[in-house]
Amino acid sequence: FDLEPAEIARLCRAFGEAAVYNEELIDALCSEVQQRLRSFGAVDCLVFLEGLSRLHEGLPEDMQRDDAEVVAEVAERLAASMGTLSATELVRAFRALVALDHYDRILVHRKICPALALRLGQLQGPSAFADLAELLHCLSLLPAQSHKSAELAMTTAAAL
Repeated sequence: FDLEPAEIARLCRAFGEAAVYNEELIDALCSEVQQRLRSFGAVDCLVFLEGLSRLHEGLPEDMQRDDAEVVAEVAERLAASMGTLSATELVRAFRALVALDHYDRILVHRKICPALALRLGQLQGPSAFADLAELLHCLSLLPAQSHKSAELAMTTAAAL
């Protein structure tokens, strides 16, 4: 592909939103992401993960993909650059990872939860309720809780 990282990520999201699936194209997109991951910023990682999660949600059971490797690599890259994400973007990233059934306890409990706890006050305006509800939902789906995730759940519930 002769596309920039943001364009690759948006292409994946477009296919996910349109519920259009072509195995060869998605395989090629995932391969391209893995090869060029160093050039992806936090938002590019977020948009790619959102697209892939929407794609996975739209696939019938017999067509489900195993993208665990690319998801893990993109999640690791996201973790390295998540300081640039807003609170809403962090909630979106958390939602995408949960939807993709990706649980990395260090990423979740030592990176995402603390970052969200610090930025929770940024969730304001018309989308605040939806963001808080989505965050609480994601926390409830974790296979294991930590002190930090439990505190975040309590603070999130109180903010609702």
